[in-house]
Amino acid sequence: MGGAHVIMIEKVLMEEIPELRRESFVTKVFEAQAARNAAGIRLTINQVIDKIDQYYKDHPDKLQTPVMEVVWSSGIKPYLKTGIAGRPLK
Repeated sequence: MGGAHVIMIEKVLMEEIPELRRESFVTKVFEAQAARNAAGIRLTINQVIDKIDQYYKDHPDKLQTPVMEVVWSSGIKPYLKTGIAGRPLK
């Protein structure tokens, strides 16, 4: 999953270069991961891929939905208290 590589690169850069630190999609990914881990939910990348595949199998009418939208709505957003930049979740 290419998106995961980009997310990891940005996280590393934010850790190494303080000027790049900001609340963003990347920080929300890791916030959600921490919340899942705290709840005892640990997912491998293959499990994430399987969940994405299952979404499209279960929703054949939504094949045009971007993968990152599926990831956000099912794997990240449910584990967040606020949206990006502290905005309310919609």
